[in-house]
Amino acid sequence: MADPAPDAEPSPPEPQSQSRAMRRLKALVNWQTLLAALVALVASVIPALITPDAGASSPGTFPETATHTPADPKISIASWTETSSARSATTYVFTGTVTNLPDIAEIHVVIKSPTSATSTSAGAAGEQWLVSPPAEVLQDNRWKVTWTVHQRPLSGQWVAVVTGGNPAAMCEPLNECIRAMLQEDGPNAKGVYSTATIGSRPDGQ
Repeated sequence: MADPAPDAEPSPPEPQSQSRAMRRLKALVNWQTLLAALVALVASVIPALITPDAGASSPGTFPETATHTPADPKISIASWTETSSARSATTYVFTGTVTNLPDIAEIHVVIKSPTSATSTSAGAAGEQWLVSPPAEVLQDNRWKVTWTVHQRPLSGQWVAVVTGGNPAAMCEPLNECIRAMLQEDGPNAKGVYSTATIGSRPDGQ
């Protein structure tokens, strides 16, 4: 009986230095792959950080809504008439236009009181100016005041005023507060936004 073929001789083991080199090469490849992934991630994040949001303001600036302020109201007098009636009463009708009228505001016409020059005390009835009723605000920015005066002013200037101011800084109720301040200080009263002045008599009389 023939002898069995001898087993193949096992491969000689790899030298220890070659095994270590392979492990280092694999580790280097893994680190290079990880580093490339990190670089790609950073490259995608940085533009998002430095690109300003469309709705955000740039440093040192403010959104338009923060700097916008409403335009001041402007008033003008277009015409006025006077009609005398019995019992020495005179009815005046003033018309004009106003723009940018605030929600909390009134239009009045004032004139220096004919008795204020002879008053010996500023507290005499507390009235140095005559004050009309509030104007009726019509369409197309028009306004109208109808005012019956029992003591007709003989001189002075009629002044239309837009007043109201900040209600938090005034007394209550607001309409009485407005009238009291106009009676005392006329067009120079606190809370007056705009004024318009015309001559002392209508139609050049």
